[in-house]
Amino acid sequence: MLITAAPEADTIFCGNDQIADGARETLAALGRRVPDDVASGVVRQPGRLVVRESTGQLLRRLGN
Repeated sequence: MLITAAPEADTIFCGNDQIADGARETLAALGRRVPDDVASGVVRQPGRLVVRESTGQLLRRLGN
């Protein structure tokens, strides 16, 4: 898990509530407290917008 690769991290952003719950459980197992030791937040993006934007960026990088 990324948090074990960067134990000094003090903020974590998650894509949805389920991921945030899992992150909090993992952090607790590592002895880290939310929000005392690590701030957390959920970033929601509309799925179609994310797909459209990421596809456009990929095509621009490929030169199409």
